[in-house]
Amino acid sequence: MPTADCRLERKSSSFSGQYATGQLWRYNLAEDAGQLPWNSNVPFIAEAAVNGSVKGGWEALPEIQGMDFNRTFAVAPGAVMPFYQTRAYDASKVKGAIMVMPGKPRDCWKYTSLVQNALDVYTTNPQSVSSNPDGSASNGARTSADQVLIMGPCWMNADDHQAGAILQGELYWLRTQWQSGMASRGPGDTRISSSQLMDAFIDTLFDKIQFPSLETVVMAGHSFGAQMAQR
Repeated sequence: MPTADCRLERKSSSFSGQYATGQLWRYNLAEDAGQLPWNSNVPFIAEAAVNGSVKGGWEALPEIQGMDFNRTFAVAPGAVMPFYQTRAYDASKVKGAIMVMPGKPRDCWKYTSLVQNALDVYTTNPQSVSSNPDGSASNGARTSADQVLIMGPCWMNADDHQAGAILQGELYWLRTQWQSGMASRGPGDTRISSSQLMDAFIDTLFDKIQFPSLETVVMAGHSFGAQMAQR
């Protein structure tokens, strides 16, 4: 598979002449646990600590800095989908929404925080990305933080239900079937496909009564979550 050679030259005195080759993991040896050197001025939201495990099930869904945890989104009577959302957002200002899906470990809190970090970098250091429509560097971000709503759906499975992360009346799936559009295995005999659930989220976002200024919804994901976003 060809490897991109993304040369990102930094003009600051401390990083002058250095570039990244596209293998940015070399700068990140602690599992996404800090900012890249040229964004060190931006505070980093670390991954929340969670009890449980990928195979044995997560015991709880953690609170995340800067996010509210929504456990009231009912897609059917008695069937709630838990998800993270930007804390205290003003729906009248939201122009874009980002929905981020986790990978096989179902660690929705991690990737929600990573998208938060990316938005913080963009709004704080807009010069670190090509922000202008013509691709040239910009000294100002084209989007403010309050115009973006981040959402992190929690695609939990039966192991998480048994371990305690999923409460009574909340949706869960068998193993990794959520990423392929399969039907839920609970609560009870509720059978709602993950694709139907995504439609419910998107329909809500494009409801002009609730989000009058919304223009764009971006679906992002890691690994299995990326596969889901492609489907």
